[in-house]
Amino acid sequence: YQRRVHGGSDRVVRTYDEATQKLIVGMQSGFDCQGRPTAGHSNRIYCTKFIDAHHLLSAGWDKTIQLYDTRTGRSQRTMFGPRVSGDGLDVHNHLVTAASCEPHRQLHQFDYGTGKEVSTTHLLPTIGDTMLYSCKYHPGGGILWMVGTQPSLLVGLDLKKGNLMGRFAGAPQSLFCLDVSRDGTKVAAGGAEGVVYFFTSLQ
Repeated sequence: YQRRVHGGSDRVVRTYDEATQKLIVGMQSGFDCQGRPTAGHSNRIYCTKFIDAHHLLSAGWDKTIQLYDTRTGRSQRTMFGPRVSGDGLDVHNHLVTAASCEPHRQLHQFDYGTGKEVSTTHLLPTIGDTMLYSCKYHPGGGILWMVGTQPSLLVGLDLKKGNLMGRFAGAPQSLFCLDVSRDGTKVAAGGAEGVVYFFTSLQ
């Protein structure tokens, strides 16, 4: 896209024209599933992500994911549950996935079309007590990579079968962010240690 999106402590989601650096729209309020007006986010925003040319997601400390439409400047849907404290949103096909920075129910998935949550109970034992900061899909969508803290962990899971595809617990300090290469063969993670770790993915 030729736009970028920001969110922060003032709870407003803003999109900017990348070429001119000018503000396009600031978004805060919205509507709930019954059409009643809402205030949008009630606490700090940590993550924003475009889905397509007109729709984007935002999440943060208020345990909601807001789906904004840039044409109306309002939130069109709210999904409840995850406390996002980093780059903790990703989307593949119809699934919105969120990494929650809590010691339980750290992984949330929602159907993009309905906003209803999809069960992730079968995946949680592999994560243990790690509080998640970031999650990224493998380009093929079948594998989700996640990083977190307390204890520090990088883990890759087969979302359909629940199988462990990769695990690294050797970082001495918290891991806060990760990314996956476009071809899915490399995973990079970094955090409080000031070191970036690179891994080869077999998928």
